[in-house]
Amino acid sequence: MPFRRCSEVRANRLRRAVRELMTRRGADLRFGRTLPRALRAAGLVDVTAAGCFPVGGVACDRLKTATVRMVRAELLAAGLANDVEIDAHLAAVDAGGLDLTLRR
Repeated sequence: MPFRRCSEVRANRLRRAVRELMTRRGADLRFGRTLPRALRAAGLVDVTAAGCFPVGGVACDRLKTATVRMVRAELLAAGLANDVEIDAHLAAVDAGGLDLTLRR
């Protein structure tokens, strides 16, 4: 498998591992999409919010690598990733070998 393809597969696997870890912690990964409906159901009608996050580029790379670094020990303890794949992923991102974008 070519290097870029391996890096992409590894990045996707780590993305899924982080999401699995969040789910195991009790995070509702649909919360942002379901919150408006829950607020309306509670009788709130004039609620607004604004937010932003990087969907690509250097800011996205930094966000994704910071996330992996922050939960690395937990990913290892849960058996969701190993040191070799985490180190390879971080090195590939640092080298600019991946185009990380947030999945929508």
